[in-house]
Amino acid sequence: MLRPAARAAALAVLLASCGNNNTTTNPDGGTPGERKTETFSGTLTARAAMWHTFTVAASGTVDVTLSGLAPVQTTAVGMGIGTTPTNGCQVQAWNNSSTAGTMITAPINPGTFCVMVYDVGNVTDALTYNLTVVHP
Repeated sequence: MLRPAARAAALAVLLASCGNNNTTTNPDGGTPGERKTETFSGTLTARAAMWHTFTVAASGTVDVTLSGLAPVQTTAVGMGIGTTPTNGCQVQAWNNSSTAGTMITAPINPGTFCVMVYDVGNVTDALTYNLTVVHP
């Protein structure tokens, strides 16, 4: 596994190269630079993974936060961000010790991306989670 600094650098390169539209306009009609907040929630069980997709309209920075985890906020789970190939979520940057409040931040270009929460061996009883994704 990569060290945190190397992982962040790899994420910056990978996410900056993702997407296929390099325009500076916002197709959603908002002003360039405007950030959108999306929330996702679900239930994570032992040996499982859950993922959600989001679409980025302009280049900028994405912040993904594990904003809630219950019933135990300190249970370590995996959280990652990546691309959506044909079927699934291909995680390109991750944190295998995410607890409530953990954030992944990276530069991003327009395109469709995914965020994933997954069991790293600590989930015994079902956990509900909330993810907050803030992006251009």
